[in-house]
This record gives sequence, C-alpha cells and structure tokens, in this order.
Amino acid sequence: MLHGYQIESVIGHGGFGITYKAHDTDFNQTVAIKEYLPSDLAYRDEKDTVRPLTDEQKGLYDWGMERFLSEGKTLEEFRHPNVIKVHNVFQDNNTVYMVMEYADGKDMQDLMRKGLFHDEQSLLQICVPICDGLAHVHEAGFVHRDIKPANIFVRTDGSPVLLDFGSARQAVAKTGPASTMTSLVTPGFAPFEQYNDDARSQGPWSDIYAFGATLYLALTGRPPVDALVRSHSFLNQTQDPYEPATKVGGRQFSTRFLRAIDHALCFREVDRPQNANDWSRMLQGLDPVPNFGGTTTTDRRPAPAKGAKKQSRKIKLRKRSQKLPKKLLILIGLLSAALLIGIGVYLYAFGGLG
Repeated sequence: MLHGYQIESVIGHGGFGITYKAHDTDFNQTVAIKEYLPSDLAYRDEKDTVRPLTDEQKGLYDWGMERFLSEGKTLEEFRHPNVIKVHNVFQDNNTVYMVMEYADGKDMQDLMRKGLFHDEQSLLQICVPICDGLAHVHEAGFVHRDIKPANIFVRTDGSPVLLDFGSARQAVAKTGPASTMTSLVTPGFAPFEQYNDDARSQGPWSDIYAFGATLYLALTGRPPVDALVRSHSFLNQTQDPYEPATKVGGRQFSTRFLRAIDHALCFREVDRPQNANDWSRMLQGLDPVPNFGGTTTTDRRPAPAKGAKKQSRKIKLRKRSQKLPKKLLILIGLLSAALLIGIGVYLYAFGGLG
C-alpha cells in the first residue's frame, strides 16, 4: 500500500522510471502510477528507498526529481481529453510518484505493427485530436519533448491520448554528461535542437518535428534519418539524407498530406510549422502548405535551363550552409568530434584485448 494506492502490477519499465497499475482505495478506481527512478542514477535499497548510485550523482538525481515533481504539478492543471490526466503527485521513499488516469487500449506503436494505420483518414483520426491537445499544452508554455508512437495511446473507444512528457528527462540530460543527453533522446524522432543543452531553442516546433516523424514511420515502416546524421550534411554542405515523404509515401496518401509531414521534418526549426493547430489544418488540407521558405505551394517558379541545373544546385547548397547559425556549426563539430573520440577509445580499449 502506498498513500492509499494498492499496487497491482508493473505495466511499464524504462530507463527513467517504472509505471504501475494500481487501485485507488479512496475513490475505488484503477489508476496508473509513474515512479521517478532513473536507472543510470539511482537504485532501490532493501527498504524500498530510492537512493543515488553515488554521492557525485546525488545533485543530478535531486534536480531531476524536482523537475519531475514540477512537471506533475503542471500536468495536474491540464484538462484536455487528448492529454493524459494527472490526479495526484506525492513524494515518498526519497522519490516522486505521479498518479494518472488508467486507460484501456493500445499504444500507437503496437497498432502500427498490426498495420492498422494504412490510410490517410485513419492517421488523421489520431493526429488532429493530438495536435489539439499539443496546442493546449504549448499555450501553457510546456513542451512534451518525447513524442513517438509508444507515447500516443489509443483508447478502446478510438480516442487518442498523449502520454509520458519528457521535460524531467531533459532536465537530467541538460545537467549530466553528453552521453546522457544522447541516450535520452529518441533517434529519428528527436529534432537536432534536442541534442543541444539550450532549452531556449526548443518549442512547439520541436514537438511538431517528433510528431511528423511518427507519421513518417506510419507511412514508410521506418523513422526518418536521425537529425544528428542530417546535421553532418549541413556541416559538409552535402545532400540532406532525409528522404521526403512525398517520394516514399504511398499513393493512398494525398500530396498535401505528405508535404505537411515534410514541412514538419525540416531540419531547421525556423522552417517548420510553429503552431500545432496550424500544422493540423495543413494535414487536413484546410490551409496550404508553405514551400518551407515562406511561399505557398501555389507559387510556381520557372525551371532552370538544362546547363544551369548543376550550378543552381551548388548555389542552393552554399546559400543553405550560409544561413546556419555559427553556434549550430560549432555544436555539430563538437558532437562529431565526441563521436570520433568515443570510437577511438573503444577501438583502443577493446582492440587491445584481442
């Protein structure tokens, strides 16, 4: 028994915590309880108390716990049918517990594996309500930071709900080593700015990118190429390895729907939709999709002469690279250097064992 909740079973277990199914004895209802327990930072002792693994990690553990508590209190204020409802947040056992509604159904990841999202209409039935919920969250100054198929739950009545906000994970990553940041983003779904420890560059456009990646997975069976991989093409002024949805999406999807997904997956945040409801209208065909540079799809530019095609391509790449902020180029270089150093250390350490 924990604060009037009878724990029944474990329904989720990740690197950041554990989610339980429980019975609320006060209100006689089933709930889900999420416990803050980052496995890289803490462990549970024989008395069920959660403790940091080392004294050095205590500050990081406490900071993440404070953010988790703050996140829970913020979510308690949200009242939207497509955002998970938080009933209560409390502290015990040197950790924090978030009590949420328990919903029957399946997450979008499981439903994708069963091939249930095979047409545009079935996806719109998910993304339109979720976009409305996201807009509600964004208006409150909150960013989800971890949208992916596993965090979109579809109830048995067909209504979708957004789960598992990632701001506390982001807090831990921001104050921890670079490896922590990399391990707490979801490759293919996280935009490049989430690899950066400056939260000011993150906003609604970051969630829109992740949601666009979720729809891309539904279309193609695979997530888009990771933003960190894409960053190298911008640094080296080479072709973006991202394959547009307009090229790989099936014929059962309209061009404007596919272009709206490509718009969400623009590498630079300023080129993406800035508002979830605006993007929803583009997906539905209610508003035109911009040409990612500010003009609409109705604008048709004359095709270049045959001899100028190759030269035009070089000019476009050069202009694109010139627009990249200096901080972004430095960050890409540092991440690349860290990756090479890590590979070198691995080869040195394990190559010598053979």
